[in-house]
Amino acid sequence: MEIAHPHGYRVYGLCWLGLLGLTVLAMGVSHLSMAPAIKALVLVGLSLVKVLLIAAYFMHLRFEKLNLVLITGVPLLLAVIMWFMIVPDTRDTSRRVLVMRDTAVQAPAAPHAQPKP
Repeated sequence: MEIAHPHGYRVYGLCWLGLLGLTVLAMGVSHLSMAPAIKALVLVGLSLVKVLLIAAYFMHLRFEKLNLVLITGVPLLLAVIMWFMIVPDTRDTSRRVLVMRDTAVQAPAAPHAQPKP
């Protein structure tokens, strides 16, 4: 039994070509010499566009009711909010680890291992 797609298979091909083009563009951006923050922002933006294309066409969310879109979109929104709440706590983690490593002191030797005068 074959199920007819209301929008045809051509849409999937075009979507795949769009994803391929965005991937090639992301690879090109990664080789550019620019500020790391701007490069990261551009790459994350390209990834979000790819996620939206996949969700809209391959997960068929473009043709679904609003409640199904909300079921998939709300957890993504909550994950982004949680990420922004966690990142400030981890901002200086590497510095704290280095400081702890530099100020570490050796434990005194066990009493039985000390030489007797």
